[in-house]
Amino acid sequence: MKEIVFEGYGFLLNDLKEKISSAKIRATNAVNVELLQAYWEVGQMIASQEGKAGWGTKIVERLSKDLKLSFNDAQGFSPRNLRYMRDFYGAYPHFPFLQVPLANSSGISVDNTAASILQGPLAKLSWYSHIT
Repeated sequence: MKEIVFEGYGFLLNDLKEKISSAKIRATNAVNVELLQAYWEVGQMIASQEGKAGWGTKIVERLSKDLKLSFNDAQGFSPRNLRYMRDFYGAYPHFPFLQVPLANSSGISVDNTAASILQGPLAKLSWYSHIT
C-alpha cells in the first residue's frame, strides 16, 4: 500500500515540528521561572526566620525534615538545598521574576530598584546554574 503525500506536506510537517518544539521550550522556561521564584521566596523566608531566631536554632534541618514528610514524592528539600535557596535570596535580594516591561502583557511595571535584573538573563538560568 502506497502512502499518499499531498503537495506541501514537508512544509506542513516542518511548521508543526517547529511549533511543538517552540511550545516545549516556552513551557520549560515558564516552569523554570516559577521554580526560581519559589526557591527565592523559600530562601527569603528562611533568611528572615534565621534572623529572628538567631544562630544555632537548626531551622534549616527542621524545615528539611518536615518538608520531606509533607512532600514525600518530591526531591530538593535537603538541608544543603534549603541553604542554597537562602543563599540565592542573599545573592539577589531584589531578584524580580517579572518580564521585561515591553513583553509584559499584564501592564505591571517593573520596580526601579530591581530593574537591573530582569527575567531576560537571570530568570532563564536553571537552578543548577545559580547554585554553581
